[in-house]
Amino acid sequence: MRKKTELAIVNRGFWPQSLVVGEALLRLAEQVAKHHRVCVITQSDGQLRAKLKAAQRGEGVELRDCRSRSNSSSGLVKRSLDALGFMLWTFWCLMRARPAQVYVSTNPPVVVPFIVFVYCRLFGARYTYHLQDIHPEAANIVVPLNKHLYKLLQHMDAAVMRNAHSLITLSKDMHEVIGRRSATRAPVHLVDNPAFDVELAPSAPRTSKSIKATLSAARPTPSPRSPMTRRAASRRPRSCIAAIGSARTASARSPRPRARKFTSSTTATRCGTSRTTTSAIHGTGRSCGRTTPRSPTRTGSTRSIRSGSPTAR
Repeated sequence: MRKKTELAIVNRGFWPQSLVVGEALLRLAEQVAKHHRVCVITQSDGQLRAKLKAAQRGEGVELRDCRSRSNSSSGLVKRSLDALGFMLWTFWCLMRARPAQVYVSTNPPVVVPFIVFVYCRLFGARYTYHLQDIHPEAANIVVPLNKHLYKLLQHMDAAVMRNAHSLITLSKDMHEVIGRRSATRAPVHLVDNPAFDVELAPSAPRTSKSIKATLSAARPTPSPRSPMTRRAASRRPRSCIAAIGSARTASARSPRPRARKFTSSTTATRCGTSRTTTSAIHGTGRSCGRTTPRSPTRTGSTRSIRSGSPTAR
């Protein structure tokens, strides 16, 4: 069958929603469209053509977009149904465009690359498979899948890898996983994710009026308070500094605790009878026989403890 289009780019995320990968795919389509027929199969919010026209982008690129029904915050069931709907849309667009070469990535994973594989097997086309993630392993980490469904998706993705004309991935580790799981003989190219310089728009000069407007907008609006709350608030210190100062003044006026003298008690045992003698640390105490120190007790004396006082013998 005669091919109508030289290249078809299949990716659910496209410019301007995807600022990195979508921008790279748009630039690729614009470069190829200078000498060949190119079509882009994607999802959008329904205003992609108007946005491209306003930005003066996408000259010569044929767009085939369907309405996106989900996003990253949607539930798993809704996102799965949206991926299946985009799979059917992709097959319908491929049948109409009949491209000779197809670029497809893992957005969405497994099902859309598999339908591209089916189209290429039926009509003798070639496709390049860009693996930005390893699926269904990556999906199984986020949401545990049924073991039978997991095996089915794994076999489908391995078949897509084996029959691809070429593969693109990000790192050597992913390259090893791809070769070990699919046993593909297709060449694997390591390509990093694209990066672009972002041109920031010049900011308007700041004046005193704009600064005051910004500060007044950021200032919180006081909530209405009841009369009892206002009366209680009027009794409190008006600032943290006043509260701290009043606390320091109160602590300065409070009398300091007096120094206390500690005494030690010793128990002397003599001829089977026990008696207790108490002596101050700065004094002396004698006892007969062996002495056993006891826990010190406090007295009300204000004398300081002498460092070189004799102890009980």
